[in-house]
Amino acid sequence: VGDIVKISVDGAPREFYVAHQGKPGDMYDDSCNGTWLLQRYAYTSRRYSTYANSSYSASGVNTWCNGDYYNSIDSAVRGLIKQVKIPYRPGSTGTTIYSGAKGLSVYVFLLSVWEIGATSSTVNIYCPHDGEMLDLFALSGAYAYKYFRRYNQESTRVYWTTRTPSTYGDSSGSAS
Repeated sequence: VGDIVKISVDGAPREFYVAHQGKPGDMYDDSCNGTWLLQRYAYTSRRYSTYANSSYSASGVNTWCNGDYYNSIDSAVRGLIKQVKIPYRPGSTGTTIYSGAKGLSVYVFLLSVWEIGATSSTVNIYCPHDGEMLDLFALSGAYAYKYFRRYNQESTRVYWTTRTPSTYGDSSGSAS
């Protein structure tokens, strides 16, 4: 955890942190038992979803992650990526979280605020509990700020968007 590996994406080597080893907690299906990687620098900026619709499962960014982005990963590596079931809130309203065997089936996904180190005292009441802290963020004690994304290794910081839904306001602009 914390090491960097390089994987070819769109034909260019990209750096990824080893973010976690194993299953982060009981909210996760056994499919999540493996090595979790987090791309070090932002790959793109795109809209999460439409105004006042924070449904990750129906979002354009989820479709893009598991379509265009997934297909841009080197085919030899892509063959090693498991489909996993991650905790998520279905729809764009309510507080129900589907987890374990009822989780969302994905290959590539945005992390939740809880996975990057949020706690009940650092998030607002509009963010349901949809994950557990990954070891990379437990080691840093920095609630993701140490690993803040930058475009193509430039110094310009970009917004860190998560899959954690908000029941309040717009879930626009994101960096993946």
